[in-house]
This record gives sequence, C-alpha cells and structure tokens, in this order.
Amino acid sequence: MVNTFMGIMSYIKIGALVVLLAGLWWAKAYYENSQIEIAQLKENVIKLEIAVQRSEAAVKSLQVGIKKSHKAHDIVTQRFAKARQENSKLKELLGKHDLGFLAQRKPGLIEKRVNKGTRNANRCFEIVSGSPLTQAERKATKPSEINSSCPELANPNFKVVQ
Repeated sequence: MVNTFMGIMSYIKIGALVVLLAGLWWAKAYYENSQIEIAQLKENVIKLEIAVQRSEAAVKSLQVGIKKSHKAHDIVTQRFAKARQENSKLKELLGKHDLGFLAQRKPGLIEKRVNKGTRNANRCFEIVSGSPLTQAERKATKPSEINSSCPELANPNFKVVQ
C-alpha cells in the first residue's frame, strides 16, 4: 500500500508541476502580450496627440481665414454702398436732362458721353468686385484722366481742388 501511495503522490507531484509550468507559461504569454498592447497603445496616443495638434492648427488657420473674410466682406460692402451712392448721384444728374431730346439734336456728342459713362460705371463695378487698379488709374491726377463715375474708388491719388 505504501508503494501505491508513493505512486499516487508521484502523479500528484507531476500533475502539480505540470499545472505550475502551464500557469507560468500562461503568465509569461500574458505579460508579453500585455507589453505589446501597451506599446501599441503608447503609439496610438502619440498619433492621437499629433492629430489633435494638427486639428488645433487647422482650427486656428480657419479662424484667421474667417477674420480675413469678414474684413474683406466689410470692405466690399462699404465699396458697394459707395458705388450705389455714386450711381444715385449719376441717376439724379441724368434725370435733370432730357437725353432723348439732346440725342436728337447732338447724337454724336450724347453717344460718346453715354458710352464713356457706361465704361466708367462698368469699371467701377469691376473694381468693387476685386479687380486691381491699373497704373493709369493710380497715377491719374487731372480731371480729364479720372473715372468720373467713382473717382474716389478708381483714382485714389486724385484730389478734388475746390
């Protein structure tokens, strides 16, 4: 019986050793996997931090762009208001004259003036819409050189002497 008991104890010791070795192997595998997972998580954190920095920079850039757009919008709105005001003056001026009567009496003169006025008014709308000033417009200093439809807009260097 002692021999049988010693045989069973040997199997129990071997079984316990196998369970212990299996537990150690599992613990080692778990540790290695958790270290790999920790490394991946650290890498993901770095990627996320970079993405957050980029998105913050993009937001700041968009905010700057929005501010510039608002300023440009305000400038254009002011220019359009000024152009409307000048067009109102022109309408009032043209309302004082009977162009049909004048055109019958002096068609060449009226045609030339209407065409020049139309060209000037169209150029005013181009400038208000963002078209850059030409060198001639910038350098205009004499009344004969200016755009009479919007002199303040088209000819910034022209000063009215009264």
